Amino acid sequence: MMSETADLSATAAEKTKSDAVQEPRNWPRAGLSLFFLVLFSIGQSLFFALALVQMVWFLVQRAPNPFLSRFGPSLGQWLGDASRFIYHDTEEKPFPFKAWPTINTDA
Repeated sequence: MMSETADLSATAAEKTKSDAVQEPRNWPRAGLSLFFLVLFSIGQSLFFALALVQMVWFLVQRAPNPFLSRFGPSLGQWLGDASRFIYHDTEEKPFPFKAWPTINTDA
């Protein structure tokens, strides 16, 4: 009796997984996740490179670069937005499907 129930549960679970993979609405979402995963990787590299530039700029000029001081946090916000989309925490697509994030630095 237990074996029959377990077999039925396993079959139902396999069918559910198979249906989910073949459901057409899942493929565009998966494609967008892959698209943002590639952009996320590029964004991480850019974030790292600009942080190094900001560090060198600060050492040479003795003051931070004002553009990088504004752009860095907004890039960080975009990376967070993209990761939330990739991990299905939200269905809201980040830039380029909405405006670039702005950070209010008037604190």
